[in-house]
Amino acid sequence: MTDQEILRESVDLDKLRAECAKLKQERLKLRLDARKARREVFWHPVGVAAGLMGAGAALFGGFAALVLAVLKAFGHG
Repeated sequence: MTDQEILRESVDLDKLRAECAKLKQERLKLRLDARKARREVFWHPVGVAAGLMGAGAALFGGFAALVLAVLKAFGHG
């Protein structure tokens, strides 16, 4: 093998190593994005449920206050 061929193969090898490093970084980024998406998929229903529970508690509190006000108005409280 000539020096020029060795140099060319060395350059090709360096390019392959760089491409490999780039692909590893891309794989890591995709893994992190997938992990983030899984967390969001889990927590979204939790947030919706908490909002519905809060709304239900507010409605119940308002209804209870209304009932107490009506009972007080008619002298039952």
